[in-house]
Amino acid sequence: MSSDHSQSLIELFYDGACPICSREVRFLKRRDAAQQICFTDIADVDCERLGVSYDRLMQRIHARLPDGSFVEGVEVFRHAYGILGFQRCVAVSRWAVVRWLLDKMYVLFARYRPRCQSSICER
Repeated sequence: MSSDHSQSLIELFYDGACPICSREVRFLKRRDAAQQICFTDIADVDCERLGVSYDRLMQRIHARLPDGSFVEGVEVFRHAYGILGFQRCVAVSRWAVVRWLLDKMYVLFARYRPRCQSSICER
């Protein structure tokens, strides 16, 4: 994690040009009074330094843990929501049927989510 966010428990990488992603990040930020999550817009990432390609970051949401390892997809939300005190929701999301359903829904969302890049999208 970058030195200016050394106190963060995770660094969450998101697509700031995606209106749904941005809305979720605003929701999480409002609940993160202790600033335990470092929110990083993919547009501001030095992918070479990070060791993850821009395309990979754009395909699915990612987070970096303090040990430098990455999690992606629904597991990012489990980490973020757990940090913010939603342990019961996280526990339910780990039940086999719920896990399967959430993973399938996220794959569909990630594939078809709104993407706004440069002049293509002017929202």
